[in-house]
Amino acid sequence: MRRLLHLSTLPIASLVLLRLSTYRSVYSTQQLTSLVRSSKSEWKTFLNLTNTSNIKVRTTATKSKLNHTQAIADAFKKGLNISYDSSSPPSSPSLLFHIRNDHNKITLSVSTSSSPLYSRPFRTVSVDSGKSPLRGNIASYMCLKTLNKDVKFLVDPFCGSGGVCIEAGVMLRKEVRVKRDLEMKGWRGYDYGVEGSVCELLKGENLEDIKIVGFDRDRGVVEAAKRNAERAGVADLVEFREGVISDLRNEWGEKGVIVSNPPWGKRLDGGGKDLRNLYGRTGEVLRKEFKGWGIGMLTERRLWAQMKVKETSEEERFSYAGVKPSFIRGII
Repeated sequence: MRRLLHLSTLPIASLVLLRLSTYRSVYSTQQLTSLVRSSKSEWKTFLNLTNTSNIKVRTTATKSKLNHTQAIADAFKKGLNISYDSSSPPSSPSLLFHIRNDHNKITLSVSTSSSPLYSRPFRTVSVDSGKSPLRGNIASYMCLKTLNKDVKFLVDPFCGSGGVCIEAGVMLRKEVRVKRDLEMKGWRGYDYGVEGSVCELLKGENLEDIKIVGFDRDRGVVEAAKRNAERAGVADLVEFREGVISDLRNEWGEKGVIVSNPPWGKRLDGGGKDLRNLYGRTGEVLRKEFKGWGIGMLTERRLWAQMKVKETSEEERFSYAGVKPSFIRGII
């Protein structure tokens, strides 16, 4: 349980699975149903298998005789031999099973969470309407790649709803991650005592207190970012201000990083000229005010080039929002 909880609290995680069984040479639904019936007693020691309304199944099939994903899911549920119970409280934890059939070998796993781990309950869904909101695990990855014990300040000049800044705050306040709602906490035998030991384990990440400041030109977005930080439990660690890039000044000193997800992509690019100008102006301000700072941005290479900032590592590509932006790091 401790290892599963630790993995599930990693901010960059999207999915954590516990493997339950592996079945080889499965060629029919009847065979799968029989295999599930014979092995489910092992899982019942910690999984609540009394109500099918609490069970979700996701299946994939590759180069297998049994390749109809819905038929696989139905055969699995039939093997569990449970039925819908309307008296079960709707708040009961859900179980999300993943079934992978690859070359007739079926791997059955259960997820520690029924919702993607990159989702962030604190986020206001509508605040970034029409923009490009950043997934929480990508924002966390950006922070992990740029923060270290020598960094004293993190500034995001295009903070939007606060994703990068809030994820940095969550990295500092580790108990927020451990207290996250996870379906695995409803499993039989879950010991809440492991949360304290996981907190101690997370302290090994060796990050000192960091001043975190985010800016956005939209007052409404700034207020929403503040509310998001409140819901995330890090409002006292993060500061949000209204401001445009042209007015940004370095009031913090030398040891810091710029970490940001500035506008990019076709939806935010009015033909290309506006964003090229924005990045050009951003580069001018950063070179003047933040010389010697580190920088990490999720953007497109053509736009990064407009800033004329020295790159220090190979770009890392993501498939996101219909395009493939790069996370690029450098020294200003």
